[in-house]
Amino acid sequence: MTIFPKILATILLLSSLLMPMVVQAEQYTATLEVAPTQCVAVRQGQACYADVKIHWQLNLAGEYCLYSSQQNVPLECWKNQRSGRWANEIKAFEDVKFYLSLKQSQQKLATGKLEVAWVYKKNIRKNAIWRMF
Repeated sequence: MTIFPKILATILLLSSLLMPMVVQAEQYTATLEVAPTQCVAVRQGQACYADVKIHWQLNLAGEYCLYSSQQNVPLECWKNQRSGRWANEIKAFEDVKFYLSLKQSQQKLATGKLEVAWVYKKNIRKNAIWRMF
């Protein structure tokens, strides 16, 4: 009879400890704006260059990091901030995805994208025209 109350108390204690973590993960409201949203290269397969500016904002101050699909390490991290700005030149051959995350968990809070476009698509047909003269 004395084991049941101890088990019940342990279950209640553990559930009360886990509950704030679940609620905490759902209370973030974040925005991430990428400008420009498109980078244009002359021909498909060539690199495009863009001066990218990113602005992010959250409802809670904390430690956040900005990542891109081009590298595994953060572009920049901020401590005890609710908003931030990042700017740099990007060289891209394909779309670049950006995301803001919590520093300790890498939980994605907001995302944005720089799309790569071309003026001329790559010519698939080779110039193998035979000449007689």
